[in-house]
Amino acid sequence: MIINALTDSFTSNDEAIVMPIHIAPEHFTHIQGAASDTWTIVHNLNRNPSVTVIDSAGTEVFGDITFDSLDQVTLNFSAAFSGEAYLN
Repeated sequence: MIINALTDSFTSNDEAIVMPIHIAPEHFTHIQGAASDTWTIVHNLNRNPSVTVIDSAGTEVFGDITFDSLDQVTLNFSAAFSGEAYLN
């Protein structure tokens, strides 16, 4: 049996069998258009990412982060605002 790590395939008895590879995205950008003091973000990164929040004026904002699951995070802030969250 020969295994090819680049394609995740292997050859056995002169037959090539290709198995799909699931590659999770590396980052996710959430756009919060409506002002809110709670942002719930489903990112599907399959991990607890780092989170950076920038408000609509371009200022970095800090709040409380709760990792609800490997694919969802909830951000709580002291005031409502709109902006973007960058998850890596």
